Amino acid sequence: MGIYPVNDLLIELIMFTNRWNGNIFPVEEPKYSLATAFKLILPELSLHELPLALPYPSHPKLKDIVTYLEENIEENVSFKKLASLFNISERTLARLFQKELNMSFIQYYTILRMLTALKLLLDEKLSVNEVALKVGYNSLPTFSNTFNKVVGIRPSEYVKQKELLI
Repeated sequence: MGIYPVNDLLIELIMFTNRWNGNIFPVEEPKYSLATAFKLILPELSLHELPLALPYPSHPKLKDIVTYLEENIEENVSFKKLASLFNISERTLARLFQKELNMSFIQYYTILRMLTALKLLLDEKLSVNEVALKVGYNSLPTFSNTFNKVVGIRPSEYVKQKELLI
């Protein structure tokens, strides 16, 4: 399974299917046949797969934590603060991330921030610095270096080449 940037037409088609709940492993195949078709079409339409993906948790508390992280992406949320906010020990939270998502909190949080940055760079008319701030980085060099490590290209180069992605 991959993540692909899409063109405007495909975005409109996907938005048209707003009754779809996001489940890509449907029990009732005919109900989600359009979503399945999109899943098959994306690799053919897009020249490049984005090198990121995040697992979705099944544990109720971790779902709430992930939702909180997504909704507060502009903040730089510390692990300690997160554990305190959700009344869970840091050790238990670390184990929960590892068990449920097969990655550490920092790995998950970094990928979440980079996925959000990719979306903002593709969809918005924002500068790289504005995107860095919107995903919780106060330092442009730190954001750029992290983006480069995770995505494999500097954000400024990504912006220059994004026309090739769609």
